[in-house]
Amino acid sequence: MTDSEFHQVADDFMNRVEHAIDSNELDIDVDRSGNVMTLEFDDGGQLVLNKQEPLHELWLASKLGASHYQYRGDNKDWFDERNQITLDVVLIDMVDKLSGEALDLS
Repeated sequence: MTDSEFHQVADDFMNRVEHAIDSNELDIDVDRSGNVMTLEFDDGGQLVLNKQEPLHELWLASKLGASHYQYRGDNKDWFDERNQITLDVVLIDMVDKLSGEALDLS
């Protein structure tokens, strides 16, 4: 994967997250700056998703933990080889635990 392809699929994912939050009118503030997307919750908690260009990974972090995801073109999803789980699943779970909001990324 080239750097350009990485940025395209990473931006597509971040756009999908932002669209899901906006279209479902979730009470979550979204801030995007450069390679970083921050979700801020009412209690002051945050979830940070950022692009790691040198590794072609997305990193997700919150007070619940952190993980790294690589894009798999065969199933068009971000996957954590260490935990054998997709970014969608972890992000939905973290948003629910941090905010009580149901994030629908479908």
